[in-house]
Amino acid sequence: ALAYDILYNDMTTSQQAEVRLAISNATTGRRSWGMDYPPHRAYSNWYGYHGHLPVMLLAIEGETGYDAQVYNLWVDLMQNYLDHSLYPSGAAFEDAYTFLGLREGSTAMAALARRGNNFFNHPNYQAMTRYVCQSLEPDSGGDFVGHASGGGMGYPTFWILMKYANPADPVVDYNWHYFTRGDYVSQVRWQSYVEYCIFGMDWENPLDWSSLGLETSDFYPRRGLMIARSDETEDAAYLHFDARPDAMFPGHDNADRGGFTFSALGRQWVPDRAWGTFKDSADHSLVRIDGV
Repeated sequence: ALAYDILYNDMTTSQQAEVRLAISNATTGRRSWGMDYPPHRAYSNWYGYHGHLPVMLLAIEGETGYDAQVYNLWVDLMQNYLDHSLYPSGAAFEDAYTFLGLREGSTAMAALARRGNNFFNHPNYQAMTRYVCQSLEPDSGGDFVGHASGGGMGYPTFWILMKYANPADPVVDYNWHYFTRGDYVSQVRWQSYVEYCIFGMDWENPLDWSSLGLETSDFYPRRGLMIARSDETEDAAYLHFDARPDAMFPGHDNADRGGFTFSALGRQWVPDRAWGTFKDSADHSLVRIDGV
């Protein structure tokens, strides 16, 4: 679909018709995950995971075979995802997997924004950019602390489009600089090469958390998460305590309710263990009663 969009003027009429038909057959009547669910069910990263569907649709917008109903359903789906998978505080239900849903989802959001549905301005999305900054370990070689469904930096698309949509925001600039480690090399992943080429931007400011005007402690009530640091330097002591009263729908999850993580002086002392390998309560730092 992207190639059709880019190469259209260099194709013959018959080539255009053939590719347009293929895109139409692949998208007409299509329903991606979550389109048929009630709005408040939009907790799973699968909602945004199929963001290439509207991009494919829009490659043939206004042409024979374009299914406007599928496009409108996907607009509603993204509205639901940002309403419910992100909280007004900015916290994310699935943490790193919410951002995985915004891998393809962010690319779709760029296309939707050009047509009047600018979800980058959604208040939950804007608050989330602050949550991401709070969840980054203080030292510049650290990581995103994610708990329940995992931390880590994830795929670049989410970070690239966050910067592209908010180029002058110092917090977003900090997030992008932190992700790239400043050299644009350490976080390259093949899944986002197209987004690197189209949307990639330079970070503009040094990594100085103290210049961002954020509090050294923050609390996210629906998520039950507290984040606190001792000061604004890279050597700060840094604590997460995560109660997760919101998890009525299992995502990528494990038994870590009431768990905490701790880092200081540029290293992890109580690590944020990955959900896929460390699933038992004994794998996490939390209070256990009778071994459970």
